[in-house]
This record gives sequence, C-alpha cells and structure tokens, in this order.
Amino acid sequence: MGGIHPLIRRPLSEEATQLLDYLLRRRREGDLQPPLVRDAAGELDTLVPVVRTAAEELHERRLAVLLQPGIVAPVAWPRLTAVSGRGVHLHLTDQLTEVGAAPPEALAEAWTDGEGEGDWPAPEPTGDSPADEVWLALRAAHHGDLAGALEACRRATAATLRAGVIPLLARLAGWLDRLLTAARAPESPALRYEPPGTENATAGQYFQEGWEAEIIRSRERAQAAYIEALRTDPGFDGARLRYAQVTFDLGEPNRALAELARLTQARPRLGAAHLLRAAMLLDLAEEGAPPEGWDEQAAAHIRAALADERADASLAHALEARRLSVRGEAEAAAKAARGAIARQPGQAGHYHLLGLALAPTADLVAAAWAEAAAVLADHDFIPAAETLFSLRQSPQVAGAVPHARQLIDETWQ
Repeated sequence: MGGIHPLIRRPLSEEATQLLDYLLRRRREGDLQPPLVRDAAGELDTLVPVVRTAAEELHERRLAVLLQPGIVAPVAWPRLTAVSGRGVHLHLTDQLTEVGAAPPEALAEAWTDGEGEGDWPAPEPTGDSPADEVWLALRAAHHGDLAGALEACRRATAATLRAGVIPLLARLAGWLDRLLTAARAPESPALRYEPPGTENATAGQYFQEGWEAEIIRSRERAQAAYIEALRTDPGFDGARLRYAQVTFDLGEPNRALAELARLTQARPRLGAAHLLRAAMLLDLAEEGAPPEGWDEQAAAHIRAALADERADASLAHALEARRLSVRGEAEAAAKAARGAIARQPGQAGHYHLLGLALAPTADLVAAAWAEAAAVLADHDFIPAAETLFSLRQSPQVAGAVPHARQLIDETWQ
C-alpha cells in the first residue's frame, strides 16, 4: 500500500550534518574554495577520519563530492545550465527559448562562463523576467542561499509552466529541495508542513523510536512506539498521523481511515490529517479497491486542506491530480498537476503526475519532457524513469526527445 511518507527518509549522521552545515556556512560567508579535510576537521573540532567518513556519506547522497584525496568540494553543484554527459545535450538557454522566455545573449553567456569558471557574482535583486529569476537562482545557490534560490526557481517555473516544463530548472529545484531537507532547514518544502511536536519528553522519545523503526521498515515496532507516544500525550497529532500511516501500510486501511476520520472531525482545520486521509483513499482507488464514497470524501479532504494556510497546498493539488486521473479527466488532472509544480518545482512526483495526465491526451512529447524533468529533479525517482522508457518507444517521442534513453541513465556530472 502506501510507501513511507516523504518526511521519513534515512537521515544523515550527526557528523555528516555538521559537515554539510560547515560547507554551506563557508559558502554563505563568501569562501567558495574547496576546503581541505584537515581544515574541516579543525573547524569542527573532530578527527580527520571522521570528516572523511562524513564526506563519503554526503558524496553517496550526492550532496557533496570528494574532489581528490584530502579535499572536499563545498557542495555537489550539479551542471545546472547544461547537461552534456552520456550523450545528453540539454541547454537551459534553449529550454527557456522554447517556452517563450529566451534570455538575452549576454545573460546566457554569463551563465555558461559562471558555470565553467565557478565565478558567479553575488546574488542581487533582478528584473521580473523568468530568465532573470533563473540567473538569481543560480547565483544564490552558488553562494549558499538555498532558500532564496529555490524561491527564484519557483517564480521562474510558475511563469513558464503553461508553455512547458524546463527539465534543467526542475533539476536545480530538486537539488535545492534535497539540500534544504538534508540540512534540516525550516525552509525545506518537505519539513515546512510538519505538524507540531510535543512538549512531553517521554512522548517525544517514543515518537523518535517509531520514526527510526519506520526508516528500517519495521512497521510493527513503529506502530507500537506511536501507540505509546499517544498514551503518554493523546494530543500529539504528529504521532497520530504516523500511527495511521503505519497502520495503513500494515494492511489495515479501514482502521487507518477510521482513525483519521476521528482526527479530522476533532481537528477540522488540521490540513495534514485531511491530506493523509485523501492520499489513503486515492491509494485504494488506484489499486481498484476503493471504499464507498471515496471520491466525494477525497475531494472534501482536499478542499479542507487548501483552506488551511499551514497545509501543503502543493500536495493538495497533486492529490487532486491523482483524483481526477482516476476519474478519467486527463486535461483537468494535468491542470492540477501544473498547480502542484508551480508551488513546489523540486518535487519529482509532481512532474510524473503531469506526464501521466498528458499521455492519455496523446501529447506524448510533452509527457516525455515532464517525465524527463522528474528524472532530473530526483535521480532516485524510478517511476518517472520507467514511464520515460515506455514513452520513448513511440516514434513521435524518439524523434522529439532523442536523448530520452540517456536521461534515464543520467547521473551528476
């Protein structure tokens, strides 16, 4: 049934988190040079082998790269203005031009020069064109202002999305999204909508045990831990939501739905509960086993979530796209998916929903570009790669997106 919630991801070790914070702090302070491992060890007051291990962990997550023995790159800045590896030739300038937002020649040259030399100017306010927003995003990211860079990506995406998706802009937004989440930054889209915690230390400890059990897919243990957390603090909404999710994942959907129905009745303005119950109803509908009245219930929950300014509006639009797809309303589903992308352009799943919605309308090329954006936004998002693989069997897609196969295999440069 439902997979592990996006918030539950394998966390970085404490040492890797400290190293990432250090690397980003250097960037924000204007030091753009790759640090030596021994310098990082001195700054963090730890041992060189500990820093090496932490750097390897960041490297595996594609959050930092090991340039050579003894040197750590500030962050794994991917090629953002072009992808040219493995036979892929995508250029941000071309993609913006295709959606009617061609950058001035001087600006396009500045992108290329900055990426080739690592010499981005400090971020400053720009004009209001999508190309200006992209320029601001690139500069802000290079200097460690991840939140500002992601917001600039959002504005650029929202302005160009009606004409088409820009896969390289999705790549930048997805990379920023992951960095913010790994750094546990409050601006992270994945963390911004976490429900309030608990002031009860014992309940908090039980919740932590459940969270760690979920990471290793020990759902029975997680369920037991969340039950204890709720016994200690019955008003701990975060624990109740996680309890409902693991109960659903353990094959007890009726019990999970009933739990969330009680919670939404008691807390009608808790958007997170509405979104979770809507997602469960949609999971069941997509599996062909929906409960009676699932459509009306899901629609009502989505509306309730959108009325809560603290809820994730992007997720609400994504759920609406899924609901409309199940109903066979492809064009309306595509519109809802675009709404989700405009709000959170770094989420691979949103682009995938757009691709799935466009395919039934026979707009296979646009669907392929949406799936390409999903692949670039998150290299681990397998459903998009599988869909892109299927789409490239069409002669129409093969001619318009000749590098689809390479995009599936694309890795950081």
